[in-house]
Amino acid sequence: SPEELEHLAQEEIRVEALVKPVAANAPEGRLRSVTLQRMVLTEPDESGRPGVTPLQGSTYEIPCSTLVFAVGQRRTLELLPEGVEVTEGNLTSRPGLYVAGDFGSGSLDVISAVASGKAAADSIDEALMGHRRRALELDRSVLISGETGRLRDHDLLDQPPPALLPLPSRLSDEEVDLGLLGPSVQTSASRCYLCHYKYEIDPDRCIHCDWCIGASPRECIRRVTRLLSDEDGFSTGFVETEVPREGTFIWIDSANCIRCGACYRVCPVGAITATRADTRTQCRGDPRP
Repeated sequence: SPEELEHLAQEEIRVEALVKPVAANAPEGRLRSVTLQRMVLTEPDESGRPGVTPLQGSTYEIPCSTLVFAVGQRRTLELLPEGVEVTEGNLTSRPGLYVAGDFGSGSLDVISAVASGKAAADSIDEALMGHRRRALELDRSVLISGETGRLRDHDLLDQPPPALLPLPSRLSDEEVDLGLLGPSVQTSASRCYLCHYKYEIDPDRCIHCDWCIGASPRECIRRVTRLLSDEDGFSTGFVETEVPREGTFIWIDSANCIRCGACYRVCPVGAITATRADTRTQCRGDPRP
């Protein structure tokens, strides 16, 4: 990324491309240097990716006191007992054997790995107890005031840059990226779109005055002739029209809504409501006597 290139320049880090490590030189058991060999590109293979081949007589050494091995990783199913396969989610074809994290799903982010670990724990608990004790439930409540606390100005805030370790201190083992500190935390939090809030228009009360469309700071309220939904009832698309008499109803596109409440405040007939959705884990007791 541009930020990483900037950090490389600041820390005077040299990047060597198309080189291959040949040997780590450690006389008397202490690392002193690394021997590298330059490579050249060859013709692309069937996938279009070019190959590499060593350039004869191009080896050279660079002084080195610390060597970090960075290797690619992939899931190795051979770790599983013979005949055992990953079936669905965290389960395998052998009862009592579960998988989680990158081993179950492939390489993803840390959040997905943590969620996978929790799901595996729930599956193990269900197998041990004979029933599922933890269930995720949706709790929806109507906001009487219709206000979320988010303003249009929050949509104009730039993401604050993270604090960085000073250059003279970056030779240690400390983390360079210190994250958000002080007021930057509040600034970043103010940019949240509050996706658990949702504004909706009651088509039976709406009089198509279009005031909400005019009050919207971005194109999040649309005049539509038809809404498209999946088998679960979730909106997947819409057919929009600019002609008022062709509009079946006015619809709020939550994907573009910034939860500012301008539409709620301007509606003359109170056709717009705001709801808040929260998830909670409901724990059930043991039904056994």
